[in-house]
Amino acid sequence: MARKKAERTATGDIIVESRSYGTHTRKPRGTFKPVEINAAFKASAVNLAKANKAAALLKREIDQFR
Repeated sequence: MARKKAERTATGDIIVESRSYGTHTRKPRGTFKPVEINAAFKASAVNLAKANKAAALLKREIDQFR
């Protein structure tokens, strides 16, 4: 199941609901220092896309028997 988009304030801050701190806001990632994505994460994204295509094919074939 896909995650829903985070709610934002008018200034672009993200609204967060946590058990520890309750409802509060935070700045988006990459606001204070650039976001670095390592090679393993990039490779994982490529593998995930390939796996999703194969899983969609299997799901489509199985769904006709549900």
